[in-house]
Amino acid sequence: MNQVSNKWSRLHDQIKRANNEAPKLEDDNTVAGLIVNDGQVLADKNIPPVYFLIDKTLPAVGLSMLAGSPKCGKSWECMRIIKEVTDKGKDVFYISCEDNESRLQKRIKMSKVARLDKLKTIAGLTQEKPIPRGAQAIAMLNEIAVRYAPSLIIIDTVASVLDIATPKNGRSDYQVTHNEYLKIRDVAHDHNLAILVVHHTRKATEQEFNPQEMVLGSQATTGTVETVQVMIKRVGKKDCKLHITGKDVEQREYYLKWNGGGFDFAANARLAALGEGQLQVFECIEQHPRIKQSGIQAKLGITQARVSQITIRLKDDNLIRETGRGEYIATPNEDAYDEL
Repeated sequence: MNQVSNKWSRLHDQIKRANNEAPKLEDDNTVAGLIVNDGQVLADKNIPPVYFLIDKTLPAVGLSMLAGSPKCGKSWECMRIIKEVTDKGKDVFYISCEDNESRLQKRIKMSKVARLDKLKTIAGLTQEKPIPRGAQAIAMLNEIAVRYAPSLIIIDTVASVLDIATPKNGRSDYQVTHNEYLKIRDVAHDHNLAILVVHHTRKATEQEFNPQEMVLGSQATTGTVETVQVMIKRVGKKDCKLHITGKDVEQREYYLKWNGGGFDFAANARLAALGEGQLQVFECIEQHPRIKQSGIQAKLGITQARVSQITIRLKDDNLIRETGRGEYIATPNEDAYDEL
């Protein structure tokens, strides 16, 4: 008992000495040099809103990630993003680590990127020396930010710039990975720009329902980046679902529809995934609110069985709802993403 008492007595003396020796702070609203905000002061503070390079999906400042399985079209999605950002007159610097100039040129042309004056590229496989890694990669990103002042830097793929030889020095894999991504994130915030890193996903297990859990090194990786976009390829198609979540974005699912030379972005994933016949029934209901199955049959010339089959699918996808009178109303904007 005396040993415990003596231990706490010594600790108390140490804290007292530290407080006595600590420099007196002129401002009472700081702790260890950190600003302390009163709750009311923070509530009344005029804080600028979050700005986006692409509305609701890509914040203008910070570290974002685009992840997907091999060959799902991640580089094509990068081209869609490049086209949308450069069309707005903003500069993009694209580091394509796994492409040569020929392949990159073909992709740019097929994607119909118009504002080529707003795009700078590095084709990794055409270079005489490899893309820098680790500290040298961070120096390269800082140099790009200062010399070219882009609004967006894309690193495709991020594994090509991470320092695979980083010594652990007693740190866990989580700590090492977190530190690697933190350095890239710091570049984005230091230069007030967006960095999008492209990464791979692993094969999902039956227990995984959250797409973010499929990202390689997911806990450390997704815990450090501020916006996570995960592409999931549809079976038998080149189309992909795009799951997005983040600190400044709403958790949602979108749809990337393959057009033969890249992707078209659709805000409503469920609606974009419909087949031609299903879309015709949906549009009929949308154009004729409170229409019944018999009315759909008459207007589209299809069987009652087919109408029944399609309306069941549309209801399951929350695209329509049925009233008590057997009438249908289109509800494409009633979101149901809580399960993501």
